[in-house]
Amino acid sequence: MIVSLPRWVLWVVPLCVALSVAGELVAAPISSETVLAQPKGKKYPEVDAAVAKFTSGNLQEARQEFEVARMRHPELSSAEVMLARLFFATGRVANGRVELEQALAKAPDDAEAYDLLGNLALADRRYTEAGMLYDKVAALAAALDDKSPRKSELALRAEAGLATVAESRKNWVEAQKHLTAWIALDAKDYRPRVRMGQALFQADKSQEAYQEFQAAAKLSDQAPTPEIMMGRLYQQKEDKTKAAEWMKLALERAPQDPEVQVGLAEWNWEQGQLDAAKLHADEALKLKPDMIEAKVIRGLVARFQKDYLEAEKQFQSAHLLSPANFTAANQLALVLAEQDDEGKLRRARELGELNVRQYPNNTEAAAALAGIYFKVGRTDDAAQLLQAVANAGAMSGDAAYVMGQILAARNNKEEAMRLLRAALDARGPFANREAAQALYDKLSKKS
Repeated sequence: MIVSLPRWVLWVVPLCVALSVAGELVAAPISSETVLAQPKGKKYPEVDAAVAKFTSGNLQEARQEFEVARMRHPELSSAEVMLARLFFATGRVANGRVELEQALAKAPDDAEAYDLLGNLALADRRYTEAGMLYDKVAALAAALDDKSPRKSELALRAEAGLATVAESRKNWVEAQKHLTAWIALDAKDYRPRVRMGQALFQADKSQEAYQEFQAAAKLSDQAPTPEIMMGRLYQQKEDKTKAAEWMKLALERAPQDPEVQVGLAEWNWEQGQLDAAKLHADEALKLKPDMIEAKVIRGLVARFQKDYLEAEKQFQSAHLLSPANFTAANQLALVLAEQDDEGKLRRARELGELNVRQYPNNTEAAAALAGIYFKVGRTDDAAQLLQAVANAGAMSGDAAYVMGQILAARNNKEEAMRLLRAALDARGPFANREAAQALYDKLSKKS
């Protein structure tokens, strides 16, 4: 059982930002938009047909439709690249990689194929390789005719990728260089402004960072609230005093902004201040009753307070409003499993299995299903899922608690205690912290 990270984490962890920008490596529902990198908004019936063929499992006919689309519309990506995007969007990374290799065998200067390979390298944390691939994309983009609609898009992707490589290495000067280039290519995009703010903050330029966050907020209401962002970054830096000051300032400046209320709810939840988190989540829902993020954080607070009926209500509502919202679906499965109801436990298992099928590379989905399997007595299946989670380096406190229970049941007390101790020593939200502590204490007495 694992707790999804709040939205702000997507802004302060560079790799997550990169993948949310790239998009192709995150399993998600697919459509024609999944494969259309450029131009935006134009309709291509052949692409619609290809996606329909792919969805029905007819890969050969999907490939043929993509080839026809590319022949009729040269501005589109190659058939192999479009297929690769569909494979990535459905979690079939190996298949997507094969398509990219085929694309480069046919056209060694296919910049989009290099870009996607760069995204793959980033996802695997192979930063040197990713940097070389993005450099190749930049060189190919520079060689294109200035009138080419792909030129600026490819150059932008190269700069975004190179910025992420620099961020991952904590080379903030290099990151600023590439983010500046990205902003020059698209001054209306708020995302590089947010990341520039982070890079400046990490370089001890907090005032300049705040100015960038303000600039991002002026460009889009999708940008994080500047004061909330500053508070988060100071919290990450373990300066709790300044973090609290910025959070207070956010509330003073925009008490009627539901985004601010959600940001404060998430922050308080993370600190373990559940009553304060509940207050701000409820206020956000008063201001914007159908706000999915507010429902999710309200559900998380209820789950941590063991009010599973309220948590179910909030996650169910969020799930109905946005069926593609993974966090809502995953958390709904978890709180259903916590209730003493066979029907709800069965639904939890079905929903957990559906999440794993839809998001096969998502460790949160795997950890959640492992917890559900353990509850229904499928211990071996739970252990197998958790081993995959551990191999990915994504063992959360709640996942460690489930694994600790399994190990204890198998008389491997030492390993169970090691896992539990590490989970208890870690900071951050942990729904089963009390239960994990009780299990650790019980095993300690038997040692």
